[in-house]
Amino acid sequence: FSIATAIHTPSALSHATALKLHGLSEQVPRIITCTTTAKIVTPAMRRGESGAKHRVSEWDVEGLRIRFVSVVPSRFFGIEDTWVDTRTRVPVTDRERTVLDLFVDPRGRSGIGKALGILEEHAIRLDVPKLVSYAVRLGVASVGKRLGWALESRGVAPDVLAPLLELQVRSTPLLDPSGPRRGTLITRWKLRDNLPGTTR
Repeated sequence: FSIATAIHTPSALSHATALKLHGLSEQVPRIITCTTTAKIVTPAMRRGESGAKHRVSEWDVEGLRIRFVSVVPSRFFGIEDTWVDTRTRVPVTDRERTVLDLFVDPRGRSGIGKALGILEEHAIRLDVPKLVSYAVRLGVASVGKRLGWALESRGVAPDVLAPLLELQVRSTPLLDPSGPRRGTLITRWKLRDNLPGTTR
């Protein structure tokens, strides 16, 4: 973790790595993930290796695989120093930012199902007003709408969700960006409900 966060400054452990550190997931990630404001240039890119463009966000340091997610400085927030052993403290996205990142780009094999499952299981451990404020600060309306719908589905009070309802979207985002581009319109949240029944 110290090596990963030292390669680029500033950076913080995030995504699957932070989920595990916060006890929000039992899965042990095979790759350490960090969020950074740095522009990523991997050693493979510098050497001009064939196929390097497909690994622009990954470093391999003596067998240690590290994936970097680049964000603009204004979106690098929600960071706290966390003890990972008795001598080492490293920057990590806090619980609320880690959960928010699940809604930023919920693609992959599980789609948005993982984000919904973690909310279902760990909502009591989250500072929901802080999570809402983070979504507003991020400034991506589609993310705020997905999060708002998910929180409302789990009984969060309307007054807490009001800032997310006020976000303006130009189109109708999909509830699950990895799913089909069809489904019922959720008028209140201006979302297209394309979730399969099993995910719901």
